[in-house]
Amino acid sequence: MNIAARPNINGNNEADFQEAYQALHRAKVALDAARGVLGTNVLHGRNYQHIAGADDVLISDKRAFQEVYMQASGLIGGMMSLVVDALRDDV
Repeated sequence: MNIAARPNINGNNEADFQEAYQALHRAKVALDAARGVLGTNVLHGRNYQHIAGADDVLISDKRAFQEVYMQASGLIGGMMSLVVDALRDDV
C-alpha cells in the first residue's frame, strides 16, 4: 500500500509531509505512554479484587490490551511509513 500524494509546487511542500510524520510520531509516543500507565497502573491486581478468579481475568485483560495496543502501534507505524515513502524519490 502507498499514497500517491507527493510534495508539489502547487500543493504541499516537504515540510508539510514531515510535519505529518512528526504528528504521527507524537501519536506513537502518546500511545506508548498510555500503554505504560495501563500496563503498570490500571491493569494491576488491586483493581481486580472484586472478581472471583482475579488472576485469570487480569491475565486475560492484559493479553487483550496488548493485542489491541500492537494493532494500534502497527497502524501508526504503517502510516508513518507511507509518509516517508511519499518523500522518497524512488517510490
